[in-house]
Amino acid sequence: MPTYRGQGTGHLFFDYRGQHARSLGRFRWTAFCSLERSGTDPRKPADARSQEAFWTRRGYAPEPGPTMRLRWNEAERTAVGHKLAFWLCDWESMPSS
Repeated sequence: MPTYRGQGTGHLFFDYRGQHARSLGRFRWTAFCSLERSGTDPRKPADARSQEAFWTRRGYAPEPGPTMRLRWNEAERTAVGHKLAFWLCDWESMPSS
């Protein structure tokens, strides 16, 4: 939502989750899945912007090949299928903070 953009919450979330994973000392990788929607998907908000540059600056890269499909309810609709792409960060190749 536009009201919440640009306040640093996303940066803090990714920074803290990465720091926590590193502090445990037993994980080389962290991952998340992002929703994939075409630019013409009517459910995509008109003011939506790509987050790929943000994720890349945080050390994540898209993992080509594997995807996941999940179903969840959308406003005024029953469960709808969604395609999600995997993004990975290799902590061994990242400088320590």
